[in-house]
Parts: sequence; structure tokens; C-alpha cells
Amino acid sequence: MSLHVHETGHASGPSVVFLHGLGVAGWMWRDQIEALDRDFHCLSIDLPGNGESHETEWVTLSQSADAVAQVIRERILGDDGAHVVGLSLGGYVGIHLLARHPDLVRSLVVSGVTARPFRPRWLWWSVTRIIAAASSFDFVVRKSAQAMQLPDEVVPLYLRDARRLSSRTIRLVYDEVLSFRLPSELLQRQQPVLAVSGAREARQVLASLDEFPKHLPNATCAIAPEAHHAWNAEHPELFTSMIRQWASSSELSDGLIERGQRQGGKDDSSDAHSDGASEIFTGPRHPAKLQDDLPQRSQTVHESR
Repeated sequence: MSLHVHETGHASGPSVVFLHGLGVAGWMWRDQIEALDRDFHCLSIDLPGNGESHETEWVTLSQSADAVAQVIRERILGDDGAHVVGLSLGGYVGIHLLARHPDLVRSLVVSGVTARPFRPRWLWWSVTRIIAAASSFDFVVRKSAQAMQLPDEVVPLYLRDARRLSSRTIRLVYDEVLSFRLPSELLQRQQPVLAVSGAREARQVLASLDEFPKHLPNATCAIAPEAHHAWNAEHPELFTSMIRQWASSSELSDGLIERGQRQGGKDDSSDAHSDGASEIFTGPRHPAKLQDDLPQRSQTVHESR
């Protein structure tokens, strides 16, 4: 198996591994990496079936986590492991990485993930089949780009990666995520974990935040105000500040609201939110300055089976 890796920053600094959403690639993290690579060793990995790893077959979340683990072992010096950041699909992979390879994870930040099975499953299964079938039509891909309000300069990257994503990969991912629960192994993990949702996120994601403290001894849950699913591009400064603060001290950055707190007399999740299945797994909604691939080393890592 081979995965494509974008690597930048100082190899001797603390390492941060970035895991992207479905149908996009490492370029979705450009704002965060540009802001962090002076202080951190940054690795953005294109997951199987996505981006520059599109020729590598997607199998399962756990196998993808194993592939990411091999990248960490090959690229990160010493025994400290990495701070892992995953959004949407990348968040699910990050959770499996912590469950299966705890020695490689120093801390974990996940955003836009569910932790409860979708109900009724037959309805959601039907919706995901429609999404997978429609993804093969070029006009649907272009309409999706318009709906996400992508700036003109990033549309070619989005179109390229969306066209590379097979309907089979979409079906496999959705099938696993629809019944996803937090792995039981997490009860034994002591690493600091931050689970985040945008306040305008899908209902399933917001509701799932309550599951993390039940399964992780050192979990913190937070809301990003006025944020949708892929808010790393919608609010890049806040997302970057969150990563820096969590990796440095395992504390919330200013601007995030800890789950259960109230702001201005309103509940932290009282904003309008989406019920759309497709928004739970996609990439950037309002990406900025993403017109180029990452400017530093871009290599393919060949992993042993």
C-alpha cells in the first residue's frame, strides 16, 4: 500500500498529522499548515482512495488507520508520536488510530464526526446510495462546488479530487460510518482528546459530542460558534489556534465554547444546523488561498503490507 504525504516544517519539532475529509486531499489544510510549520513538523496524508492516493484502494477505517500509523513510524523521529488532527472522514480514521496504535498518538483533535449509529438506517442507507450514484455525474460535482461556495482558484483542485473518488469508495465509507460507534479500546486511552463540532453542524454530529466523555477519560468537547462542517476553511484562524493550543497545553483556545456552557443567554449549539448526510463527510466549505498544492516536499510513502 502507498499513501501520498505532504511534509513541511522542522523534522525535529513536535509533529502534527493532518487527516482530510472525503473526496478532497491534503490541500484542504493549507491555511493551517502555513500558519504552523514554523513551529511544528507537519504531515498531511492523502487517505486511501482520495487525492493523490486515489489509486490505493479504500478498504476500511481501521486499515486506513494502520496505513497512517506506518507513515508516522517512518516519518517521525523518536518515540513521541504525533498530535493528530482529523476532520470528517479524517476524524474517524484518527479515532481508529488512537484505538489501534496509542503509542503513536500524543493528542487527538477530531471535528465533524458522529459517534452514534444513524436511525433509521434504511433511510440513511438509501440517501448514501443516491449520493454515491450522483457523484459520477460531472454537473453534480460542479453544482457541489458551487453549493460549497468554493473560490474560483480552488475549484480545479476540488473537481480533480471529486472525479478521482470512486462511487465504491463512497459506499464503503458511508456503510461504515452509518453504524459507527466509538471503539471500546478508547476507555484505556489516556491521551488528551478534543472533539469539536461547528454550531451549524449536522444534528448527528452535535449530538455525538456527548459520547466522547463516556468513552475517553481525558476527552473535552467544544463548539465552534457560527461554524459549519468544514470550518477549518470557514474560520481558519480559530481552527489553527485550536490546534496550536491543544498540541501545546491540551487547553481550549479562545473562541471555542466548551460543551454545556452558554453564551449570551443561548445554548452553545442553538444555532441553525444541517441535517444533510453529505455535509458530514465532505471537505472545505469556504477554503481560502488553496490554489496551489503544498509548497514543500510532496512524496509518496511506500508501506509494507
